[in-house]
Amino acid sequence: MSQSPVKQSDGKPILLVWDGKSGKLLHQIAPAFEFAYDGSLVGTFEFAPDGSLLATADNHGTIQVWSVKTGKLLVT
Repeated sequence: MSQSPVKQSDGKPILLVWDGKSGKLLHQIAPAFEFAYDGSLVGTFEFAPDGSLLATADNHGTIQVWSVKTGKLLVT
């Protein structure tokens, strides 16, 4: 898919989680990370091998774990 996984809302990044088969947008997740002055993303994200969880981390040490199925934050 050529869509970016990140968009901006009120100056904060939003991760877009898409269904790889249907191409439908599943969730918009607001992680703790931010944009740098040059507009680059300060943070990282990674899916669990089975695709059920999404982990996000910022440069301040905040780690969050999200449910891909529901889009809900599970652990900070």
